Amino acid sequence: MRIFGLIALLLFMGLQVQAQGRRGQGQKMTLEQRVEAQAKKLTAELQLDNKQQEQVKAALQERIKAADELRAQTAADRQERINRALAIQQNFKASMKGILNAEQHAKFEQFQAKRKEQMKDRMHKRGGKHGGRGRNQGGAADEAMDDLEDFR
Repeated sequence: MRIFGLIALLLFMGLQVQAQGRRGQGQKMTLEQRVEAQAKKLTAELQLDNKQQEQVKAALQERIKAADELRAQTAADRQERINRALAIQQNFKASMKGILNAEQHAKFEQFQAKRKEQMKDRMHKRGGKHGGRGRNQGGAADEAMDDLEDFR
């Protein structure tokens, strides 16, 4: 069961590196580049106005910085890292709720649900990552980790 949580955490932390390799031919993207790329994606998905774009960029920057700091802290135990990652994601969701109107927020929630399903599908297609078992056998911590995903 611990392995499932560790895999989910590593996936969360590794998605950024993997995406950077595809976009930057192996070069690491800066914080600003990551914020811009994610803001561009959200702007297209949610039709954000200029004021909202600036607010979303600020929220993204805060989220990405916090996630980077969490990745750098290898001394923290697994449960502490999970709890901190959840807090980061919850803070980001709360920020987005304050920025978006009702229609945009509904689209944002749909977008997140879609990304969550895509992530689960990728994990199942890779095979063997969960010992042949579904995610539902990984426990509450693994389910919580599913909510920790970046926008690409």
